[in-house]
Amino acid sequence: DYDAADAIVLCGSAVEALPAVVLAGIDAWVRDGGRLVLVSGVSTQKLAEGGGIAAGWLPGSFERLVPLRRLGAIEAHARAAGLGDRVGQAGLRVPTFAGSPAGVVDLSAFEGASGLPLVTRRCVGLGTVTWLGIDIDDEALASWQGCDTLLVALLGGRSRVGAEAGAAEATGVPDMAGQFRAALDTFPAGAAGSGPRPVPFELIAALGLMYVLCLYPLDWRIVSRDGGRPWLAWLTLPALAAAFTGVAWLTAARWGGGRAVTARVVDVVDVDAVTRHVRGSSWAAVLSPDNDRLDVAATPRLGRDGTAAVSWFADAGRGFGGVDAAVPHPSLAAADYAYGESLAVLDGVPIAAASSRLFAAEWSAVAESPVVSSSLFRTGQGTLGGGVAHHLPFALEACRLLHAGWLYDVGPLRPGDRYDTEAGRGPRSLASAITRRAASKERDLAARWDPASTDVARILEVAAFHAAAGGDGYTGLEPGRLARLDMSPLLSCDRAVLVGVVADAAPATSWRLDLRGSGTTADAVPVAPTLCRIVIPLAAEPQP
Repeated sequence: DYDAADAIVLCGSAVEALPAVVLAGIDAWVRDGGRLVLVSGVSTQKLAEGGGIAAGWLPGSFERLVPLRRLGAIEAHARAAGLGDRVGQAGLRVPTFAGSPAGVVDLSAFEGASGLPLVTRRCVGLGTVTWLGIDIDDEALASWQGCDTLLVALLGGRSRVGAEAGAAEATGVPDMAGQFRAALDTFPAGAAGSGPRPVPFELIAALGLMYVLCLYPLDWRIVSRDGGRPWLAWLTLPALAAAFTGVAWLTAARWGGGRAVTARVVDVVDVDAVTRHVRGSSWAAVLSPDNDRLDVAATPRLGRDGTAAVSWFADAGRGFGGVDAAVPHPSLAAADYAYGESLAVLDGVPIAAASSRLFAAEWSAVAESPVVSSSLFRTGQGTLGGGVAHHLPFALEACRLLHAGWLYDVGPLRPGDRYDTEAGRGPRSLASAITRRAASKERDLAARWDPASTDVARILEVAAFHAAAGGDGYTGLEPGRLARLDMSPLLSCDRAVLVGVVADAAPATSWRLDLRGSGTTADAVPVAPTLCRIVIPLAAEPQP
């Protein structure tokens, strides 16, 4: 229900007014990759006493409320002064928790000998929960200028798109999702002898020019010769039109041979090793040779109890076919279409001749057995120790282990194979690896991002850890709808991510794409290997 949201900010004082079904929906959205910011200072006590879902978002077991009079840490974090003047001598009442809070403490205030956590981040499933321990919705703080900057920091900071965005605008790419959509929608022409090819534009232009020259001056001279014979135009004009129509038809048939119905698909699979929750993201682009109606269905191939939802993969912005376009998409506006027996089925989607239609599917399932066996832990130097083995029912290739700002090259892993951090090479910079930075004359130079690139695998590689690669400072593009794939926030918490591609390019989603008029089914051809990411919790200390 909340898939359209980038992040949700929830105040503890508002939780009591929300129905249980809403809280359950938010919790499921977080575990499926969402970002929740929970603001609860004094209201933390009610959340803890009420139990339930909201209490599980707190960073620990609530103990009591204590006064906080030294507010310098909060003012420095928010880059704004004047908080002490608003709260007076009594200070702020903030909660304390039994033991160390879960996750990472981003901000703490020291009152006496004990430290009070004020901002914490922790992983919940595939998503994150950020907790703020002061009630910024309180009347005394609501008008404080630091509230805005504090929230911006909690949400990950403001956009840094600058001059480099001009290159993206020049190519008509609104964001990373738009570039990915354009790449998936690029259907390569068949090489000589390997399939149909479209007629070259140069040949089409030459035929058009010849047709114009035959109408004038050739046809005009024939009709006006010897004093003029206007009646002859009734014969020459239909003859010329018929002749060039036949030439165009034969050219398309002999040169291009038409195009069969074609489908290009790509998959991303994410697995939470703690709960064995599997999230699948899949996209399909269909090219139809004729005006037709398309029936679409997507089914997960992994795990059990899988449920899927399919939607039109629209472009962002006001461009042609965009969701905010002033003129509706001509093909989609031609006729109505609807869901079938479930959200995984779309019936009767109109598709125009020689045009394409793009769809996105997301599904969730439960892994049938434990996903990994891991002894990974964080060393005192901030690197990883221990080892990991995956138990998914397929081999992974080109595996890499990611944590914090480091990347470990793992190589291929078959089910049950173990990787030990002590046996492999040492870690290298994650940002350098993603941006493919190379040394040149004692300097590191990152490969410049090309917003016109149609390499689907490369786009997904960067989108999968967009913030870790430098975000829009590197690509010049906001992630758009692909922000949901970005697992960078998990790397700075108590999680490591094992990344690999499924061997033999086996798809994780089964697409059924049927054209009603021709009675044909499009063959779903993977355009990139299925990307698989496993989120692994870190042990608190080395395990024997």
